[in-house]
Amino acid sequence: MKRAASALIIPLFFVVRYLGLLNTYWALILPPLANSLGIFMARSFVAGIPDDLEASARLDGASDLTIYRRIVLPLIRPGLVVLGMFIFMLQYTSFLMDEPLSNLDAILRAEMRISLLDVHRRVGRATVYVTHDQTEAMTLADRVVVLHEGAVQQVGTPEEIYTEPANSFVARFVGTPRMALLAGTVTDSREVALGDVTFRPDAPLAVAAGERVDVGIRPSGAHVTEEPRGPHLRGRVTRRDYLGGDCFLEVDISPEHAIVVRAEPEDTVNAGDVVAVEIRPGAAHLFGPSGERAGGLSLLGPP
Repeated sequence: MKRAASALIIPLFFVVRYLGLLNTYWALILPPLANSLGIFMARSFVAGIPDDLEASARLDGASDLTIYRRIVLPLIRPGLVVLGMFIFMLQYTSFLMDEPLSNLDAILRAEMRISLLDVHRRVGRATVYVTHDQTEAMTLADRVVVLHEGAVQQVGTPEEIYTEPANSFVARFVGTPRMALLAGTVTDSREVALGDVTFRPDAPLAVAAGERVDVGIRPSGAHVTEEPRGPHLRGRVTRRDYLGGDCFLEVDISPEHAIVVRAEPEDTVNAGDVVAVEIRPGAAHLFGPSGERAGGLSLLGPP
């Protein structure tokens, strides 16, 4: 029985190729549509067309082909489309989408994201969605797989990918604006020195003293203030990006290091101002010499 069923694939492939339907949605819809249910429903659509329409067309001298093209097909097309979608969803248990929204403008892309998510929830089918747009990945996915050069870097929920990136690549890839990576050094006291400030790790370090590490800081993990109440960084604002509901400041904290900080839109800080930057406890990320995540950090301030 299995051998007989598999043998049907070969003539079906040649028919689909002859009709020029390879690599199209029709090749997925038409074969399931040609089963007993599809034939019965299509016949029902045709039988529902009033006989008077055909009789009137024949009085005007229309041929069978003309009647089919001009009367029958337009009237049954909506039913066939709905039937094709219905059978398509029942026939296939999972779907693969490869950059489906890449050619749309920004407004239509946002609308289609909402529509796709609504359809996915209604249909309840597993969907693999391939995209380079992190906004699509973070808003549509239940779980995200981050790939780099064909290798899986991390698998997790959008929240896990953002808050606990597995390595520096994931940390820089996810998030807008990007996470700032600042070069630091592990001290003899098992802390991380970054210029004249020190960070304390949340857990014991598995990195030897003197090793170079990276300190990652997201814009959402820091804020500027005129009256710092605890350990802070100090730097000069080099750029202010006002985006309406959001505002981001680029702050040079040393000749080698710069970070982007989220600010309130109503703040009057401008380029050239010297500001204090406070970092939430545990909001800084530590990445080891090979780029792997080694935990969170808290700013201690100048030694």
